[in-house]
Amino acid sequence: MQGTVLGVLLGSGLHAVAEGLPTGAVVAFDQIEGLGAPTVRGHRGEVRQCEVAGRPCIFVCGRRHFYEGGVEPVRHLVRFLHRTGLRRLIVTSAAGSLMKSVVPGELVAVSEVIDVQFRRPDADAVAGKGGGRPVGPRRLVLDAGLSRDLWMAASRAKVSLGRGSAAACAGPLYETPAEVGVLGESGGWVGSVAAAAEIDIASAIGIRVAMIAVVTNWAAGISNVRLSHDDVLETARAASSTLRRLIVEFVRTS
Repeated sequence: MQGTVLGVLLGSGLHAVAEGLPTGAVVAFDQIEGLGAPTVRGHRGEVRQCEVAGRPCIFVCGRRHFYEGGVEPVRHLVRFLHRTGLRRLIVTSAAGSLMKSVVPGELVAVSEVIDVQFRRPDADAVAGKGGGRPVGPRRLVLDAGLSRDLWMAASRAKVSLGRGSAAACAGPLYETPAEVGVLGESGGWVGSVAAAAEIDIASAIGIRVAMIAVVTNWAAGISNVRLSHDDVLETARAASSTLRRLIVEFVRTS
């Protein structure tokens, strides 16, 4: 998998983005030391080498969430990607809308992540050390240049791409209406239970990271629609073709 120009980590139900692309090596999560297979439906649990616009890319189909075993599996995945020579990563996530103006099916380029997963300090996570006190809410900044390139690619591909903050909660449960209210007041556009640990660790070891949130549902209290993982997966699959068009244009011109 050497020589990869871009890595894309695909969240819940988004593995369809990689389907149909010319594929080379495929590595299952349980073949990567310390990672292990995902436990959540909608996550294939494999790393695929694909060709996009004639250039080699890596697609990570699924993830191990922070709530599935802490930061260690995430750290092993990010380090595996780094060993392939990967230096640019687009992280995606299925997300719930925290405001009525952001509707399911939309794509949002995330400018910053409001991290409320209360993980241990960054230095310990990167080094793989135990212990360390939990940390409070933080704001993780994404790579400005990579995010700008995504915006430009979206414009060329005629893909509507919003821009706002994402709140990353610990999970695995959906946020309560009260929590949704607090996250919205903190400036969050969308909420998710993913991506913060990956962004944190990847940035610390020299991988440039951007994030796209795929809005799959209204967060609790924003509408009267009952939250369902099946609905999340269905909306994610429907948005996959648009996300793929954006990724292809980004790789083609960057």
